[in-house]
Amino acid sequence: MAAAVCVQGQEAAPTAEELKLAYLLKFPGFVTWPKKAFPNAKAPLIVAVWSGAKAVPEGWIKIIEKERYGTRPVKFREVKSWEETKECHVLFLPDADSPPPPPDAVYRQPLLIVRGSAPTVPEASITFVKEGDRLRFDISVPAVKAAGLVMDARLLKLARQVRLPADKERKR
Repeated sequence: MAAAVCVQGQEAAPTAEELKLAYLLKFPGFVTWPKKAFPNAKAPLIVAVWSGAKAVPEGWIKIIEKERYGTRPVKFREVKSWEETKECHVLFLPDADSPPPPPDAVYRQPLLIVRGSAPTVPEASITFVKEGDRLRFDISVPAVKAAGLVMDARLLKLARQVRLPADKERKR
């Protein structure tokens, strides 16, 4: 995936949204979904982006669908309601869109919810955080566990902050 754009012989720094997409596509490599999350061994990993006021950039769709999760292809889905997330595995909630609160059942489906830094969107497994000029992320272990997912300890070590059950937080 191209994270930098060549402009007159120089590479431009990637935008925050491009960095979020790059992270979003790497996170599944550190997550294990329960077997029930996939109808069969060849079923794709479905990466969804909540689409409200702003359309998903066409380039994102092409980049997402070039990825693979192990032997599985990756498919893109644009969603506008919580009902549409039922078969999805990863859901990105961009800052520009503020979905309504989800039904409680959403938190119990095998769905890795990743949100931009906007605090107005629902509880997420992973939340992006801007720290100075760096893009970091926080992880909520209770949200990961509620979804029935298992997160690799290597990803937990990379997080800026890990929220543990009973608010025993680990900060870096």
